[in-house]
Amino acid sequence: MQMRKYQPIWEQIKRDTTAQLVADIRLHDRIINGVRKEKARDLGWKLELSEQGTPAYELNENIEGKLITFYLVANRRNKLTNL
Repeated sequence: MQMRKYQPIWEQIKRDTTAQLVADIRLHDRIINGVRKEKARDLGWKLELSEQGTPAYELNENIEGKLITFYLVANRRNKLTNL
């Protein structure tokens, strides 16, 4: 099975809770949306968190020039509700 375009970034975020990449500023919105879509599609990860009783995670990003930093933040207010 071939990996999707933004899947490697999402896999790194899941593994390390953060990922950084440098990209042309004009591509930032596309990259951010692509990574968010990967998180939304990853039902296995959501199910695993739910079974462990782990809080849901929000995917946030910080942009400094051409650098995008993605990071996961535990959302302690909600458990996983939108699988």
